[in-house]
Amino acid sequence: MRFPSFSFITAILLLTSVRAAAFEQFITAKGDQLFEGKEPYRFMSFNIPNLTYTEDDMRFDQLNPFRLPTVYEIDDALATIKQMGGRVARTYVLSVAKTNDLSGTPRHILAPDKLNEEAMVVLDEV
Repeated sequence: MRFPSFSFITAILLLTSVRAAAFEQFITAKGDQLFEGKEPYRFMSFNIPNLTYTEDDMRFDQLNPFRLPTVYEIDDALATIKQMGGRVARTYVLSVAKTNDLSGTPRHILAPDKLNEEAMVVLDEV
């Protein structure tokens, strides 16, 4: 399953590129270790499960707890990590449509050959 690795590496690259003026190297993997250029890339940070998909929208007027995050929520989460000295955030895997989903449940992957464009735009924002 490639999605967890993809999400993790994507988040690393995106948070690293937040410092666009200071960007010098892509993060690469050699064996089981990450590198920034020739230096080992070490970090401590946080998981942000709601970065790409909100699973706990518990507003009283909502029947479905699932929704896509807003630009504000994404920016706020990443800015918070950065303010705390974090350089990496880990997301969860992309959501996949199921036959028994509640009506209106947003999913990233609708079928093996079909992506949800709205969810992909949100992912681009991350």
